[in-house]
Amino acid sequence: MDTLTKLTDFFDQQSALRLWAMNGASINPTLTPDKFTDYDVAFFTTDVTPYRNDDHFLTEFGTVLLQTEPPTPLIADPTDGCTYLVQYTSGLRIDFQFYPLTQLPTYLQSERLTQIIGDKDQRLPRPKVPTDQDFWTTKPTPTQYDETVREFWWQFLNTLKANCRHQTLLAQTYLNLTRAELVQLWTWRVAFEQGFDRSYGKQNTTLLAYLTPTDTAQLMATFNTDSTRAINHALRTMQQLFVPLARLISDDLPIDYQQWQPLEHVPQRYLLSKAEPKLAHFFKSPF
Repeated sequence: MDTLTKLTDFFDQQSALRLWAMNGASINPTLTPDKFTDYDVAFFTTDVTPYRNDDHFLTEFGTVLLQTEPPTPLIADPTDGCTYLVQYTSGLRIDFQFYPLTQLPTYLQSERLTQIIGDKDQRLPRPKVPTDQDFWTTKPTPTQYDETVREFWWQFLNTLKANCRHQTLLAQTYLNLTRAELVQLWTWRVAFEQGFDRSYGKQNTTLLAYLTPTDTAQLMATFNTDSTRAINHALRTMQQLFVPLARLISDDLPIDYQQWQPLEHVPQRYLLSKAEPKLAHFFKSPF
């Protein structure tokens, strides 16, 4: 018996469950399911209590390998809903959410990538067409552009400071935040060329499909950070990638880049202020 049939049977046999839906990758029309695709399901019920107080029903879908019970989205009071994220030994993963029926309108507004599978009371006369539009990359405003550029250089300095102190774990944390701003900028740049009418994946993961082999190699090199020296080299690579992108996107918007140009020299000026002339020379802007 396949998973969808098991879920449908579970819904049919539980009188308290009145409507159920699926969302996420398994019903995303732009994705091709693979062996790692999960099932994200939401059940709407007249009484959440039995499902919150007793999770034995989870074994109806297989032997549990691992489960967690995080807070339920859209629910302010934890007693009003429950969530079970379950990995089964068969390889199947199901993320269960249980909501009171009163939450249905809020859920439908917040989850457009949703398909109604069962509706015992005909609450929704027209089928909901799933769309991933909530996850489309949006064209940045000048304010968002400004925030991203400034955040990149701010986290850049945080990384430098932690790395100079040999606080490796802290430096790695800041480095990841710095890279996130670079990836955001790069995703915007790709979207200006390919379109803002699509998603570029969770955490912009499909970005690499649009980059040249050279750009991909440079971005991947920023993950080689197993030493203080390597972190500095990763930062410099990010610096060399970020500035041309920032300039290109300012043309795309279009806005005058001149007000952000002094930020390109922030790393060098910061390091000189800390009496680190060799490192300051290393991070001298090449632009």
